[in-house]
Amino acid sequence: MTNQFLNTLNLLIPKLETATVYVAISGGIDSMVLTELCLANQIKPHLLHCNFNLRGKESDEDQLFIEAFARANQLEYTIKHFETDQIANEKGITIQECARNLRYDWFKSFLVNRQAVLFTAHHLNDSIETFFINTLRGTGIKGLKGIPQQRGQIIRPLLTVTKQEILLFAEKNNISYRNDSSNESDKYLRNKIRHYIVPEMEQLSDNYSKKMQTLLNELQDADDFLDDYVLKFKKKEFLTNHEITKVNINSLLELPTVIITKIFSGFGITRASTSQIQKLIQAQSGANISTEYYRFVKNRDQIHIAPLTSPIDFKASVTLSAKNIETPYGNLKFEIMPNSGQLDFSSHVAYFDLETFSFPLEVSNHFKGKKISPLGMKGRKLISDILIDNKLSVFDKERQLILTSGNNVLWVVNICINELNKINPNTKRILKVVYTE
Repeated sequence: MTNQFLNTLNLLIPKLETATVYVAISGGIDSMVLTELCLANQIKPHLLHCNFNLRGKESDEDQLFIEAFARANQLEYTIKHFETDQIANEKGITIQECARNLRYDWFKSFLVNRQAVLFTAHHLNDSIETFFINTLRGTGIKGLKGIPQQRGQIIRPLLTVTKQEILLFAEKNNISYRNDSSNESDKYLRNKIRHYIVPEMEQLSDNYSKKMQTLLNELQDADDFLDDYVLKFKKKEFLTNHEITKVNINSLLELPTVIITKIFSGFGITRASTSQIQKLIQAQSGANISTEYYRFVKNRDQIHIAPLTSPIDFKASVTLSAKNIETPYGNLKFEIMPNSGQLDFSSHVAYFDLETFSFPLEVSNHFKGKKISPLGMKGRKLISDILIDNKLSVFDKERQLILTSGNNVLWVVNICINELNKINPNTKRILKVVYTE
């Protein structure tokens, strides 16, 4: 098992010799075998132990055991005490969930250096138990594939090793360890699966654990394939600007439910709620749905997604001497210049005859009821109608800026300027306004 352990590390950590290795150590057989395997391969880890103060004297004896082991092997170690019961009650979560959160939050504080890695002693049986736990709770492929062997800087080198192999290695090498009495209790779901379901399955099928390993590996490969497909899809089809994500509906039409779920999972869509997205695709323009943190709106042939927050109410005054105005939705740069005849016309640049309006100007996203005489037109038109004509989504409308002088709208930013304020051959001085995101 020593060589197998080293081969696994070399695959997972390309520069193992320069890595700073931490080991999550409880004092139980799994973490003690993991630590001994490190030492057998000339790796001297820094030991991290959590004392959750849940088992009274037993918890303190685990800590003393680890401290003595670390001193005997000249290893660095750090102990962290948690008042787990109290914190779990305050947060309204289970003891197990609380301990897990406390443990990993603390571990992450040691991983600020990219060269640092943390080993945990999860093994194949742990992953099988996780498979059954997630099956009972209801899950997709991601939950069925068990425990990942690597997640960022957290590595589980024993994940292909069975509990029986760990027991035999500990016995053969006279490895001392502590027994956690809570592992014998049937109060916890994981223990029930460990004590009853897995042994029953092992009775029904020879070499059951290794067969499960094959299944978990295939599920991992399938999930990796789906993740890769979704990543490529997002790079090609997602356009994000100012927290608004847009995706063309045509690109979604032929996709199976499992892909749709994965595509939008980061926005709060689950397998159970994927049907809402599929209904939105077929709905009329303007239809919308919400998850806990996001709002989805159909805008003609696109779906637009934005955080479920109120738009920022913005208004700022612009004086004659202003150079730059920063807004939540883009910035405006102002420049007064002579009419040289050499102008760069584009949607994000506007020019105005300086003699046709007065300062101060105002930049805002307040256009309700306001009208403008669009360049080239004689009559006036509601800005809201202009935004509809330009097929702006609900989110884009909430962020639309206008530039005004008193009650006169000079510019619907990036869309149209006022016919009455345009420059002409007789214009002497020009106000140039440039919009940047």
